[in-house]
Amino acid sequence: MKKINLLHNDPEVIDPSDPSLRMRGSIEIDGDDCGKWEQHDDGTWTAALITGDETVLRADGKDLLISMIADHCRC
Repeated sequence: MKKINLLHNDPEVIDPSDPSLRMRGSIEIDGDDCGKWEQHDDGTWTAALITGDETVLRADGKDLLISMIADHCRC
């Protein structure tokens, strides 16, 4: 099984014009950059994966998002 990490970016890089955005960062799978994630104030999490097809996943929590990433990447 591959190791999926949601890395946190500096909070100062969050766009102040998007008040719904709580946190964002990079997605790493086995140490390789595989996309970006965001956590929103409404509790949803999104992931934009670098998979060649511009996949965007949306989940109601961090653990579910990680599971969806694993399923999508066949980890």
